[in-house]
Amino acid sequence: MLVLLAADGVTRQSQIALDMLLPRALSVAKTPSLSCNTYLVKGPKRGIPVRVQEEVLQYLRKLAPEPRHALSAAIKGLAYERGDIKPLTEELEGFYRLRVGSHRVIFEYEMIAGCRTVTCIFAGARRWIYEIFQSRLME
Repeated sequence: MLVLLAADGVTRQSQIALDMLLPRALSVAKTPSLSCNTYLVKGPKRGIPVRVQEEVLQYLRKLAPEPRHALSAAIKGLAYERGDIKPLTEELEGFYRLRVGSHRVIFEYEMIAGCRTVTCIFAGARRWIYEIFQSRLME
């Protein structure tokens, strides 16, 4: 089972809310090693660490249970580089997308403390995610 580690500043209420959000897929615990807006999905030792930013969790909270669980499972699959993954092009080069039905998760590979890590940056519906993400990069 994968564990979702919450960063500093996450209150007990936030932990309970996250537990309710993803009750079977992920559980929550505090960790001082991450920034306030980043969570870490940590799996078995052979998988790649997956960090999930707050914006992705906010999007998951808005979804109905079925797509929420599908996206949660797909994000966990990133630890093993599973799923419909493609690199983005042009202005979004260096980022990748994970397709789950009509939803997308934009992520990137980073080297953190000498370890290759996946960081999920943004999630949304296919029809608008790329335009909004690109405009946020320009800010």
